[in-house]
Amino acid sequence: MIRIGMAQILVCPEDKERNLKKIEEFIRKASQEGCDLVLLPECSDLGWANPYAGEGAESVPGPLSGHLGSLAKEEKIYVACGMTERDQEKLYNTALLIDDTGRILLKHRKINLLTGIEDVYAVGNSLGVADTKFGKIGLAICADNLEESAVIGHTLGRMGCQLLLSPSSWAVTERFLQEGRVYGDEWKKPYQMLSRTYRMAVVGVSNVGEIPFGVWQDRCCIGNSIAADSEGNIVKILPFGRTAETLGILELELQKNELSGTALAEAVAP
Repeated sequence: MIRIGMAQILVCPEDKERNLKKIEEFIRKASQEGCDLVLLPECSDLGWANPYAGEGAESVPGPLSGHLGSLAKEEKIYVACGMTERDQEKLYNTALLIDDTGRILLKHRKINLLTGIEDVYAVGNSLGVADTKFGKIGLAICADNLEESAVIGHTLGRMGCQLLLSPSSWAVTERFLQEGRVYGDEWKKPYQMLSRTYRMAVVGVSNVGEIPFGVWQDRCCIGNSIAADSEGNIVKILPFGRTAETLGILELELQKNELSGTALAEAVAP
């Protein structure tokens, strides 16, 4: 059993220091709630699709990753957090998995970049899973898990991933909010498909708050974070809305898929 804190935080692209304080606040809050792991959103430091991200992006290892490691060790909690990574002249939309001793177990750079964002981030070029005391954990950021890019989740499933964590930034238009439309179905289908195929739990956490500039200017991130268990059941949905900041608590029993390779391919074939 693993107890996960789903940290649906407010991210302000114009205020990195505030965001870092918010990250720390929710890591500590999750620890106080007895969580084994806390999952924070995509680009929690500078906001997703921020055209000015280069001004505040950091290398890994660097000050932010070091601070996250110190918090993880101090609070005795695993931390999965999205950030903006600088590697020489390139920026990456990156997620880190850090264990409760402060060690970076996994770094994932987002692969499936949305149209219009290619001039902000470079495309990631690797996938991996980390062995932990809870089982094998993988990372895939937001649109990496869209139905069109499910090959990424399939690959992690073939690697034996038992828990797929997805820092996200789910944004909608003002019109979408005014019409009172339902959000989330575009994530439920691929999450459930991957879960049922590989007995792999999938947890996605989005931030909330306005996007003040860039290609997605005037949209707002709305939370609505979602989790599917290893049987493909949607077991957690957090509140929807631009101010719906919250910490959701989720307990999951991770499963192991006994099949692999061609045996798995035969079992899941239509």
